Amino acid sequence: MLAEAEAQGIITDKDDYAPEETVVINGYGFAATTPYDIPVKRPDGTIVTGDGTFTPGWDTVTTDATGAFVYFYKLDGILGLYEVRVYGSPWSGSWDEIPLSITTFTDYPGVATSFLQWVNVPPYEWIGGAINPNKALYGEGSSVPYRFEGKGIPGGIDVYLTIQYDFIVGDKHAYDFLTSYDYSENNVDLQLGSTLNWATITLDNTYLAIPNDLTHNKDDLVNVADRYFTLGGDWESATIVSGPIIASDPDAKTITLKITMKEGSNLQLLVAYGSHLAIGNSANWGTGYGAGSISGASFHNTCEGFIDANGDGVGTGNEGFNAGDIGLQAGSIQLASDMELVKTATSGSVCNGSQVTYTITVTNNGPSDAVGATVTDTFPSGLTDVSWYCDPLTTPNSVTPTSGTGNINALVTLINGHNAVFHVTGTVNPVPGCSITNSATVTLPSGTDGYVDYPLDNNQDDATITVDPCAVMEVLKKEISTGPYQPGDTINYEYEVRNDGPSTISDITATDDKTGTITFIPDDLTPGQSVKAYDSYTIPLDYYGDVKNTVTVNAYDVCGNLIQDTADVTVTMTSDLELNCPDPVTLPGCNPTPPTCDDAKALVTVNTNTCPNPDVTKICSAIGEITSDGCMRTQVFTVLVTNACDATASCDVTYTWKEDLIDPVLANLPMGGDLGCNPTPPVCDTGVTASDNCDGVL
Repeated sequence: MLAEAEAQGIITDKDDYAPEETVVINGYGFAATTPYDIPVKRPDGTIVTGDGTFTPGWDTVTTDATGAFVYFYKLDGILGLYEVRVYGSPWSGSWDEIPLSITTFTDYPGVATSFLQWVNVPPYEWIGGAINPNKALYGEGSSVPYRFEGKGIPGGIDVYLTIQYDFIVGDKHAYDFLTSYDYSENNVDLQLGSTLNWATITLDNTYLAIPNDLTHNKDDLVNVADRYFTLGGDWESATIVSGPIIASDPDAKTITLKITMKEGSNLQLLVAYGSHLAIGNSANWGTGYGAGSISGASFHNTCEGFIDANGDGVGTGNEGFNAGDIGLQAGSIQLASDMELVKTATSGSVCNGSQVTYTITVTNNGPSDAVGATVTDTFPSGLTDVSWYCDPLTTPNSVTPTSGTGNINALVTLINGHNAVFHVTGTVNPVPGCSITNSATVTLPSGTDGYVDYPLDNNQDDATITVDPCAVMEVLKKEISTGPYQPGDTINYEYEVRNDGPSTISDITATDDKTGTITFIPDDLTPGQSVKAYDSYTIPLDYYGDVKNTVTVNAYDVCGNLIQDTADVTVTMTSDLELNCPDPVTLPGCNPTPPTCDDAKALVTVNTNTCPNPDVTKICSAIGEITSDGCMRTQVFTVLVTNACDATASCDVTYTWKEDLIDPVLANLPMGGDLGCNPTPPVCDTGVTASDNCDGVL
């Protein structure tokens, strides 16, 4: 940092540098021809030499005859505040040691910033330009979401962010206070449309409370839980420096945030909030003096500030930034009213031919007065002789018309907080056993000259009455023959229909998906009566598997409404499977090829199979170990056979064979010798014997 001349000290040739520049550090007033250690602490807390190798440690310089020195320090792109110290050489390396002199400088190229506002109609996005009626429609009392983005911020420094919003346009109020960004636009996604292409930022939606505006009390109408700045990114702490206060422009207000960044470099910051659109009604700024009554001019939010890289609390050099000035055209603002409709019936159940009364209450929950809302109610055919009227209203509230017969289609004007109550009377027309549901709806004029109505889920309500009594039908089905069943067998079924009341059912018909039409006599039942029918089904000869069939019964209640019920039964078929199991098998000869599973399966044949499908599968469900008894070997295979009807049977196939792998041994072979001249030729000595491990003496 540049400094005034002192008896002893160090100065840099600039206050701020670009990445990879060389810092020139001049020392003066020190002892002549004396070595001094010059450690430079970087923003990330490390200390390296200044020769460009970035070796951990520090350099030593020697003063000239005047006690001065020049030291060159190469930067490598770590952004933020650097601190230069001078110690007598050798220095201990402890930063707690008091230096002979200190100065600072910054390596700071400036940050990338953007300032965006939310478009609340498709395609729902953040934009940096003005909002016009083709892009968004906001209602009085809602909040327009804004977001500031900053990237490339040095670590360990403070960011000062000043937000200015138009408070008054002409004699109307525009933005009267700030709220959370999602106060009314709950579909805002803070990661959507980031112009700086960041990774996902961790957010804290309730960190920094927005203070009250002491120049008015309109923000007191909003819960404090809905008035917070949302912060994201690499911030450490945040405070409100000042605001909301009148700006240099008397029709605007400002609020300033001081945000301390974490240690590090190339950090990022996100700040989101909402600007509340002033409400023009008698409970707020007065009818016609809200944001929806502004015509012609746009009103604005601006965001500017500075990165306090050198810690002096003032934006100097390239520390300052102007993130943006974005406007909202007046035509994008509509009056807003939450219209609510509640409909009730005097009784949940009535008798046929009796009168029923409905009450329809329409309420304007504000914030704006509602002019020309439409209340509609189309009555079903189950109600006849319908008439209605509305309770008298005080001016300027009104209903046109105030009474009538048949369906309701009335225009209603209600100031904020008032309601209109309709009373409806009609005669129940249907015969007993039916319910009647009737809905009523209230809608506000739409379009740029209309209203915003939110939420919409309270604009319609219905009421249901039941005309006593109704009928309940029950269907039962069961198997009355005895299994087990095989192809060609007949299954007998019993069907029963019960009327559980409380009124008559008639025209009973039934269809079984296997047997066809089922006839019930009689075909009508009074409450508590039942009727049975019977039918049978012969299993086809080529069929195998479970037999499931379902009966569907239809009838009509006294209102002519269809009643339907079903029942089903599942019968499991069986099949016989008998096998020809072979006798134990002795393999011929000595040392035959050992048996296999396929050998065993080939010996097992089917004797009886009553499944229509003759195919069977064979597997060796168990293969026994080979056992030995002297030279004899034995092995057992269990062959499992399954037919297409899932019946199973098994055989054990036993194999025995001789295994001799050791040659016989000659025990008494006679000695040979010279038989002389013309001897009697020798003959085989039958007394010669041999021993064998399997056959004994041979």
